[in-house]
Amino acid sequence: MSVLETLYSGDTVLLVFPDGTGPALLSCLIGGIPLNRVHEFNYQPGEIRCNIDYDSVNALSSQPPPQSYYVILQRGRNELKELRENQNITRNTKDLKFEEEMRLDDLELEKKRKETKRKRKYWKNAAKKRNRRS
Repeated sequence: MSVLETLYSGDTVLLVFPDGTGPALLSCLIGGIPLNRVHEFNYQPGEIRCNIDYDSVNALSSQPPPQSYYVILQRGRNELKELRENQNITRNTKDLKFEEEMRLDDLELEKKRKETKRKRKYWKNAAKKRNRRS
């Protein structure tokens, strides 16, 4: 940061981060906020904050975190409790999400198979009825 301050003193600087944790950490460091609160300052994808300085970060720190933050914390607590109760399992959220998507795909495929089977049976019966009439 000191290099940026030295090279671009007085200029507007745009920093782009690949996720929301990096700028949240930087905001905490600028504002002197304890790092155990860094997730309260996490950026959402595509979020832009302007004029980040000591005063603006401290103004943010005085506001309560959004409700979504508490939902994420509760989900983490629940997962941690489950992991502690079942220490023999390994959980990876990406794998769990993939497994859930696969399960939903399988359900959808089975639904389509049943519908196709029902339609075939219907048309087969309709053809038999037509043949009887002829």
